Amino acid sequence: MDYSFIVTNEKITIPDNVIFFQVRDLITFPLDIDGFEIEFFIEEFENNQDDNLILNLLRKINLIDKNFIVGHSSDFSGVTMEEYQAGFKNGKLIPETVYLNDSEQYKSKYDKAFSIMNYNPKFVRKFTNFITAQIEFDRDRKNLK
Repeated sequence: MDYSFIVTNEKITIPDNVIFFQVRDLITFPLDIDGFEIEFFIEEFENNQDDNLILNLLRKINLIDKNFIVGHSSDFSGVTMEEYQAGFKNGKLIPETVYLNDSEQYKSKYDKAFSIMNYNPKFVRKFTNFITAQIEFDRDRKNLK
């Protein structure tokens, strides 16, 4: 598994060309980026507002100043390799939600973003990778027609 995502429960209008999945009140947006990009986004969010895929999507779906979680998870043969997560309220990083698995100081904070944001992690759509999510999204859209 190598999967990056944004999750929100905000009521937003989503353009037709944006891949998303909704389970109950949680909307999951799969991202076609690597873990290091999520890690960089979390670490540099307040200092770096340069265009990147995450910021562009947040702007496109009008989520940049609302509540959301950004995350990434990857494993190899069932062993976690990378795990990054952070919550944002009103577009501001909530420091106590930051989890970066390469730093011991954050170990106790895993899934804290979901708890603080009051999001149920079992409603987050998870995929092996972005391509798998894209295929399922396309298949779902085709079946709706």
